[in-house]
Amino acid sequence: MNLADLEVLQKQENHNVYFAGEGVTVPAHKNRRLSDWITRNTDCHPRAEILVGLSGKSLYGSCGKLVEISPGTAVIFPPYAAHQRGYPDFYPDVTHLWISIFQGKFFAYLRRIENGRMTGNPEDSFFVPEISIGCDISGFNQQIFNEKLFPAAVRLSLKGAVYFIFAAILDKIREPEESGKILSRHTAVTDKIRQYIAACSGHDVSLDKLSHIFGYSKYHLLRVFKKHAGMTIQNCIDEHRIKHTTNALATGKSKKIISAELGFSGPTAFSRWLRSKSL
Repeated sequence: MNLADLEVLQKQENHNVYFAGEGVTVPAHKNRRLSDWITRNTDCHPRAEILVGLSGKSLYGSCGKLVEISPGTAVIFPPYAAHQRGYPDFYPDVTHLWISIFQGKFFAYLRRIENGRMTGNPEDSFFVPEISIGCDISGFNQQIFNEKLFPAAVRLSLKGAVYFIFAAILDKIREPEESGKILSRHTAVTDKIRQYIAACSGHDVSLDKLSHIFGYSKYHLLRVFKKHAGMTIQNCIDEHRIKHTTNALATGKSKKIISAELGFSGPTAFSRWLRSKSL
């Protein structure tokens, strides 16, 4: 990822920041092919995200609507806001920046769609160190869509926070490489995967998702991670789940709450997992 990729972030006058389902929308029947595909490919997860259009124009499935994404358009997805999962092979050529939000930390990665094929490279992803943006986007839920429950001033604050995130990403890109800390490509992507898993405590992490983010096939990702981390991806996920569970139990949290935080289907599944780890 380089400054040329992110040129649009540097021009605030070109930015249009919306919440999921807002913005310039197009009726579903105007693009029936995409609408039908989205009904079969919709995602909903506990992680807040921001989608930013960097190049090209397209329609994107957001909360049951088709929203126009142009260079400079940013869409905030609070936790559990529904949106399309991936891109169909008939999608137009675009470059999108995705920003995943983990309680003050931000993970940014590019998705390029060219000739109906989605591409991504480990070099096109990185963590932004924890920064203060004046609010915690990851803590807001879908009440954000109800202006009677969610004051306009708070919505404006959230939109303003997006500019702080853009600035942090640009600062990160401008950072010079520290001598002696240049890592091999595979070591670097292994470190990024470990950071990603640690940031979400193993919640909402799957091989499919990691493959999508880092641009490796699932088999190659498993092999690279095992070689350079000395453990499997599942071992790493369990390691961080155990750490989160130990800390949460020490603060008096119930197993029901912890199971939800870690993404288990319920307390029974969580208890079964605990027994398998001798906890």
